[in-house]
Amino acid sequence: MQPTVVPISKRTPLACVACRRRKTKCDGVQPQCHYCSSRGIPCQWPLSPGTVTTSPTGRNVYTLPETDERVTNPSSTGNPGRRSLSADLSPRVSVENVSVLPSQAALQRCLAIFFERHFEVDLCCFFHRPSFDPTNPNNRFLVTSIVSLCARYLTADEARVLFDAPSQQQVYRHFTRLAKKMARETSDLPSVTNIQANLVLSLSELLSEAPSGQWMYAGTAIRMAQVMRLNKEYHDKHPEQEREVRRRTFWACLLFDRLLAFFLAKPHTLSLKNVAIALPSSNLSLAYGEPSRGVTLANLATYNGSASDLGLLPYVIKSLCLWCELANFHVCQARRSEPLPPTDPYSQFSMFSTAVRSWMDLLPSRLRWSRENHSIHLALNQGAAFMAMHCLLRSALCVAHQDYLPQTDGSSILLDQTDAAGWSLLHREPSIVSTCVSNALAVGELVSAYIQSETSEPAPRPSIFVALAILSAASPLLWLQYTEDPQEFGQDRGRAWNYFLEFQNLLSCWRKVWKIAHVWLREVEEMRVLYRYAYQGEVDANSTEHPAEECSCESGGDQEESDLYRPQPGDGLPQCSWPSDLTTLLQLNSVTKVSLPAEHQLSVWLALTRGWQPGVDDDIFLDINDRIAVDS
Repeated sequence: MQPTVVPISKRTPLACVACRRRKTKCDGVQPQCHYCSSRGIPCQWPLSPGTVTTSPTGRNVYTLPETDERVTNPSSTGNPGRRSLSADLSPRVSVENVSVLPSQAALQRCLAIFFERHFEVDLCCFFHRPSFDPTNPNNRFLVTSIVSLCARYLTADEARVLFDAPSQQQVYRHFTRLAKKMARETSDLPSVTNIQANLVLSLSELLSEAPSGQWMYAGTAIRMAQVMRLNKEYHDKHPEQEREVRRRTFWACLLFDRLLAFFLAKPHTLSLKNVAIALPSSNLSLAYGEPSRGVTLANLATYNGSASDLGLLPYVIKSLCLWCELANFHVCQARRSEPLPPTDPYSQFSMFSTAVRSWMDLLPSRLRWSRENHSIHLALNQGAAFMAMHCLLRSALCVAHQDYLPQTDGSSILLDQTDAAGWSLLHREPSIVSTCVSNALAVGELVSAYIQSETSEPAPRPSIFVALAILSAASPLLWLQYTEDPQEFGQDRGRAWNYFLEFQNLLSCWRKVWKIAHVWLREVEEMRVLYRYAYQGEVDANSTEHPAEECSCESGGDQEESDLYRPQPGDGLPQCSWPSDLTTLLQLNSVTKVSLPAEHQLSVWLALTRGWQPGVDDDIFLDINDRIAVDS
């Protein structure tokens, strides 16, 4: 019997070039297989024996040949060195089929914006700038996230000339889609650059007022940093420069954790208890590859060397950590659970406040706030870090203190309300009131100085740290304006009101490039609406409405806004039959000439006693609605 002959089918080239060269099993997924994706290397596919898809300029292009003939036929494009985003974004070419860095000129422009606006303070200078290679395949995710972040600052002409795109919104949406795709592909691949990329993408999502992306991408970065144990110093096998980059990357994670927790009204996730690394060294030490001086959060206050040896970043981080304790006290409404009164030296409130004041007293003379010191740091290109540090310190002494401001309504609505320590909500503690109001006025002075120093552009550049100071100080300034408090600040009412108007104008200017600024502006104006209604019984028509003004970048990325997760009533938020926004409810009450029931009036006053909690998706007024829904 002759053996059965089994026909052998002809093999098709399913393996990419890299897997063939390494004799690695390839999963055949195009345009990029799992092996190449996990290592951040170009994934090239043979079109026919000996043929590989490459761009005309030699840059890595990850495009299915049958999808885009321009890759293999350079003459079909008018500019072979640059891809058209308008074509890339057509329905026929999906994000899975396009993943290419912009032209060299476009990339350099975005990097220049990044270094100017965000790198120094927002991201703790988390890589060595002179040696950073944006064309390195390992940096592809990071560079794509940087372009996504910086696209909002491009002019229409820059988008057209550098990216061949009709608008900066188009550039933003395209590179945000790519960055989100890379974030998903690398979510289980911890690396320093992937951590950095997720942080940049998180910042981009925050500024675009994305429903939940900022929290998710920052969370991924934090988990990667914990997996890699970047919070420990045991990284001896790496050169000194790489060890410093790892430290800075971890501190950037902590900074984002603290800032996002405040802006989103959530508890922070990283604990300082298991952080055992030095604070960042100076940029000069990083460039020289010098060992760390070993200065930590615990011993920075007793450091005997010159502040110039360390740079400003360690002082900013220390100030951030102290600010966070009081910001978290406010966000978590700790007055409701703190068993000790704030005047007790063993209470959380007292210990946190004392720590901030002690730190401010220990600052070197050149690091203390004055217009002169601010000018010096501006001349040294350190103005942003100097302003950030003082915004943190001044807002630290009013963000939680505002919870103890007595809302003297005159009708004793709050007379029977007490906190966990037994204090009446009408209790007036002079030292707390004085600290809160004086530091809110100091924030107003800081913001005024910031506006005056930003003369290089038509409008002051947006700043995360100035924003948190505004949100911390707005309610105390309104309290001073609307109450008849007998303390010594009566003569400062006019100044407080002028500062509040400056806050509004500044946030209004920022809306052109930061979509989130519209949310912040709405929050501070709703504070004013609530104060005016509570103390004067008046509601301005259209008081919190603003003319529609298109932001240079829109949220959404590769998804429609309606597809992105945001808590809805009955799904994490209370359901009620009352209007869901403050102004509509108060206007309804004003128009119908029917006073709100006593329970609902109480809710309005209780909202004021909380100092008005900022938050993108946890509006304070939802608590008022919740009470209304329960009582109805």
